[in-house]
Amino acid sequence: MTIGTVVRHLREQRGLNQTELAAKADVQQSYLNRLEAGNRVRVDVIALDRIARALDVTVDEILISAGVRPTKDRKGSLRWKQMERIFRDLAAHRQEEILAIADTLRSMSEERHLPTGAMGACVAEDAEEYLEEEE
Repeated sequence: MTIGTVVRHLREQRGLNQTELAAKADVQQSYLNRLEAGNRVRVDVIALDRIARALDVTVDEILISAGVRPTKDRKGSLRWKQMERIFRDLAAHRQEEILAIADTLRSMSEERHLPTGAMGACVAEDAEEYLEEEE
């Protein structure tokens, strides 16, 4: 099952058409249409989070239903290495700004202002682990 298939299934379960879900999630209907049709659309994390909220589920629930399971060890991935390189190349004050944002996101997640498993909590956790390794 693809992410688009899961979104379509959840949308139909809730009796929404694409126009209604797009409006509720504040995403373009054309994006939602391409996502559901599986037209090799690049999954936008922000749009997926909006769609998940509009469907009253978490992004993790959509990903798990689609067979995309978050890995425990993200550090070996190419994306992690790219993020690590970018982070290292930033000026120290920019690194501090990013870590402050990550801390805020983690706090919001812990206070349930963000859905369980929200990306922010992962980012904060990863940033902390990265700094601990550097010390």
